[in-house]
Amino acid sequence: MVFSDGKEKSIEGIILVFELFAAMSGLRISLEKSTIFLAGISNAQRTSIINRFSLENGNLPVRYLGLPLIAKKMTKADYAPLVEKIKTCIRSWKICHISFAGRLQLLASVISGILNFWMAAFQLPNSCIKEVESLCSAFLWSGPILNPRKAKVSWEDVCKPKVEGGLGLRSLREVNMVCSLKLVWRFLFNMPSLWASWLRCRYVKGNSFWSLPESPPHSSWIWWRMLKIRIVAQRFYYMEVNNGERTSFWLDRWSSLGRIFDITGSQGFIRLGIPSHYSLDLVWRRRRRKCHRCDRLTDIERAIETAKGSRRPRADQSLWQGMNDIFGPNVSTKATWNNIRTALTRKAWSYLVWFQNATPKYAFITWLAMRKRLSTGECMTA
Repeated sequence: MVFSDGKEKSIEGIILVFELFAAMSGLRISLEKSTIFLAGISNAQRTSIINRFSLENGNLPVRYLGLPLIAKKMTKADYAPLVEKIKTCIRSWKICHISFAGRLQLLASVISGILNFWMAAFQLPNSCIKEVESLCSAFLWSGPILNPRKAKVSWEDVCKPKVEGGLGLRSLREVNMVCSLKLVWRFLFNMPSLWASWLRCRYVKGNSFWSLPESPPHSSWIWWRMLKIRIVAQRFYYMEVNNGERTSFWLDRWSSLGRIFDITGSQGFIRLGIPSHYSLDLVWRRRRRKCHRCDRLTDIERAIETAKGSRRPRADQSLWQGMNDIFGPNVSTKATWNNIRTALTRKAWSYLVWFQNATPKYAFITWLAMRKRLSTGECMTA
């Protein structure tokens, strides 16, 4: 994917680079198989470019690497290729009989892989998740015929860990939330990312991510969803203070007290004498410690001095909450999933069903028996 300013001279330069690349590497790009997308130019310029260069004229939106390039809210037409791909996979498994355990394995590996690829880039709408879950449930219980009336156990119970009485599949809504949180992390983590740098220049503009308005005008749908999910991301995000330059005094969680703004509210700007835009470094350099009658403010003053005493001459580092509430520089999908969900009571019989070297087919039948869902004469009603 190559970007141009829309002028013919710019496109000439791009084609020249392609020719130089072909001369050095022996790999020639086929312009006849390439597509050009034009926007923001007049119809005369568009016609001139199309007639001069042997490039196919494309129309937006377009799919790239199997995903739609969209800036607005995802519609049914946008996620239709995802649903159709899942249906195609299910139809391809029609040639042979597959047991319940075999279908479960296909859902956990093939279908989950397809969904994870999409959810890594988008937060899927609820309508899409509902349709996909209906397909998965119908396939698990009836096979490729996709009969939704043959479900023996609700999909909500199926998508529980095995120790809690489920089949170990993950709820798509929870996975969708985890992938959205990972997008927030990729933006907040100080990496040389072109995507994150563009978002900072386009939307943040020197402000704090946590203080931006929830519905900014002229913003993309993905950015809007990232702002919506900030309240959840605050639970997992922590700043390791070194020089204090990247740490927002009010809006980042940098001490054991939590976010300072959550403790004092807007009145804290006056009572502590610290402007809302100050970083922790500016607090250290431009402000003297005050005495307060309020214990909460005294604790904040003590936290400032403690952080100042342990500062180091390197950049602050973003951390994310992992297993056992331990913060680290990397995001664990499994740990984040465990942190956002509510753990249920463990089933004592789960160890009798899902033990090491258990035969999947028999384990699945035993699981149905423990849930009293086997179609035996004792369970059937007249």
